This record gives sequence, structure tokens and C-alpha cells, in this order.
Amino acid sequence: MSLTVSSGTKYLDLEDTVLKVIHSKERFGKVECIDIYQKDGLGFGHLIAIGQGGIYTEVYNDIEHILVPETVKNIIRKLNKTKVVKIIDGYRGKSPLAKQKLIEMIDKVQRMLVTYPEIFSIDMNPVIITETRAIAVDLKIYIKN
Repeated sequence: MSLTVSSGTKYLDLEDTVLKVIHSKERFGKVECIDIYQKDGLGFGHLIAIGQGGIYTEVYNDIEHILVPETVKNIIRKLNKTKVVKIIDGYRGKSPLAKQKLIEMIDKVQRMLVTYPEIFSIDMNPVIITETRAIAVDLKIYIKN
């Protein structure tokens, strides 16, 4: 399933069905990251939280924040500040994961947030990263009334 707008711009690929994605997570899931896009409440815009996800998110305390809009260069810089990036880049001989796909996903979603100011919040949690893909397993989009 793809999210597209009337201009034909593709923002996000959510391949196959949720059931297949969840099954795939068990088969080839490597790293869970969290991506939460939410208005900051102070009028500055959306704030993105990225870092190690899963049931130990609070234990790892591995979160970086990005104020939207941001350049891809600065998204990469923030992602590189997280501890989970060592796993994504291929730790102890493991294959590197699809870091560029994750960066593209973050950038596409932030562009969607800028284009559609009526979006109050997006919760993409978890995002599973494999060697070839970044997959949003659960996606919620909240629109303000």
C-alpha cells in the first residue's frame, strides 16, 4: 500500500499487508526504531523522535529529537548520534541495515507534515529495519478537527 497525494508524489511505501509485515518481522526483523512525529505544542512545528525502539525504549534512553522541517544532512547527523546506529551500520561483523531507507522514510514523512498542516501527529512505531528495507509496522495519523 502506498500513500500518495493528488499531485502523484509518493510519500511512503507500506508494502503488502500488515499481517505479512508482522510475520516478516519475526522472520527477518533486525532492529526496531521509533519514529514519532508530533506537534510540539509551543507553535514551533512537528518534533521527530528517533532511536532504539521495542520494549526497552526507556531502558536504552536512546532518543534524538529533530524539529521539522530539517535537511537530510541534519537528519543523518541526528541519527548518527544514536546508539542504535552502530547496529544499523553493521556491528561486530553483522551486515549493515537499510539506513538510507530509514532516512528516506523520515524525510518523506516530514515533507508530508509540512505539506499537510492539518496533520497533528503521526506515530510510526515500530519501524523495522532489515538489510534492504525500512518497514512501518504500525502507523497512526492524527488529524486536527
